[in-house]
Amino acid sequence: MNSQRESFQISFFIPLNSLVYKIKIAAAFVFISIFINSQSYAQVSVQEKIGTGFNPWSYSYFGLFNQELKSMEEGGARLSSYNFLTASYKLGSDNKIAFRLPFSYNSYGFDEFNGNSVQNQELIMQDVFVSFVDYNLILLPLDIGVYWEARIYAPTSESSQDIKLISRFRNDFIFSKYITSEWVLEYVSKLSYYYQSQTAYENNFIDENGFEVSTVSRTKKLEYDHWLNIWFRLMPELSFGWLAGWEDTYYNKSNINNGRNKPGKHEYKMGPQVSFELSPKANFIFQVSENIINSENRQELAKFKNDNLEMTLLAFLRF
Repeated sequence: MNSQRESFQISFFIPLNSLVYKIKIAAAFVFISIFINSQSYAQVSVQEKIGTGFNPWSYSYFGLFNQELKSMEEGGARLSSYNFLTASYKLGSDNKIAFRLPFSYNSYGFDEFNGNSVQNQELIMQDVFVSFVDYNLILLPLDIGVYWEARIYAPTSESSQDIKLISRFRNDFIFSKYITSEWVLEYVSKLSYYYQSQTAYENNFIDENGFEVSTVSRTKKLEYDHWLNIWFRLMPELSFGWLAGWEDTYYNKSNINNGRNKPGKHEYKMGPQVSFELSPKANFIFQVSENIINSENRQELAKFKNDNLEMTLLAFLRF
């Protein structure tokens, strides 16, 4: 009788313990799955994806193309672009170091900086820079993912050498939160510090009327560009969104011009955008934004006049 009771207890407790064990294993897998999914939350506005192949080296191209609607209406729109070629080396599953060779191309035409003075097309080499990128720097409470990129620039361009720039340091963060599987909220922060050898420089240029101008200008100290994105992911390859934010520019103090300091520049921006991917090696973001300078036309904010609108295309291609 005792042996029958013992065999019954054994046959009862073994399945029960096995069930508890399976529940614990399943719970652990669920937790790990949730954590991994939270960690891999992709920022919609990050175009440069990290490579998944065995080769740690990857090569890519990035281009930012900009055109003003007002200039287009007047028939002389000048297409401006900032581009760079990149060779990057993957350090881990989420981070890499990148070496970037930037250049600008501006087409024939005129823009807001040159009035109605037509400019020739030009190709200009810009400051080369090295960046460290971490796609999943940390997972904050409420499942907020953090993308981070740090950049160090060398004064290799003619304009930087003219003002005797020593270096430029830039720190980028993108905080992303998936509200649902379709709705994504992002806060983008880009802070640049200009390490200058002087607080002012001689600025020579030709104005919109074709006259040579020589003046003394203050050098930049800080730029802070930050904005909010709200995205609706219609599908993994297509998202529609809206951006709203502003960019602040501050200049160094100087004793020139009787010590009068150049005030900071504050520019608001907002407008619709669409992110689309043609292939794993080609993705784009197209924006139509209203740009308002606080000290000049703040009263026109949110009126979306053509004078204040510009179109921007951000393109990323992986070779």
